[in-house]
Amino acid sequence: MVRSRDRGQSWLPIATLPHDIRDIGYDARHDRLIIADSDNRMQQCDGPDYTPIDISERLPRDQHGDKMMVSTVAVDPIDPDVLYAGANGTGLFFQRSNGVARSLDGGQSWERLTCNKEYCVGGITGAQMASAIRVHPVTRFLYVGTDCYGMWKIAPPLVPKSDVRK
Repeated sequence: MVRSRDRGQSWLPIATLPHDIRDIGYDARHDRLIIADSDNRMQQCDGPDYTPIDISERLPRDQHGDKMMVSTVAVDPIDPDVLYAGANGTGLFFQRSNGVARSLDGGQSWERLTCNKEYCVGGITGAQMASAIRVHPVTRFLYVGTDCYGMWKIAPPLVPKSDVRK
C-alpha cells in the first residue's frame, strides 16, 4: 500500500498486505484503514505504522458455518465506529445468509443485515453478492451494488434518544 502527500507527484510505501487490495474504507477519527483483500478477507491497518491485522474471524458466518467472503467495505463518515462488509464469492453464494454485515463498535463485533429467508428470521433477503457498498455522507444510508440482484438501500443504525444532539 502506498500514499502520496503531494497530489500524486511521489508515492511512499506505508504497509505490505498479504494479498492484493480489492476495496478500502478509511476511518479518519482513528487513522484506520479497513481493507477487503483478494483472498476475501478483511484487514485492519491502524496508523501510524499501518500493520495489517486480519479481522475476518470476527465476521458472521453463514447458515452453513462458512466464513464471510469479504469483497467490499465501507466506513460511516459520520460515525466511523459503524463499519460495513459486503460479501461476494463463488458457488451458491446467493443462498448464503451473510451478504452484508455491520459493526457498531469499530469492527470488534458484527451482525448480519441480510439473510436467506429459508435459513433465518428477519433481515433483508436481498443485497446478496455485494460488489460495492458505500455510505451516504449525510443520510448515512448504506447503498449496496450487487452483481445481479440489483441495488439496495439499507437504513443506518438507530440512534438512542440519549445520544441525539440538540
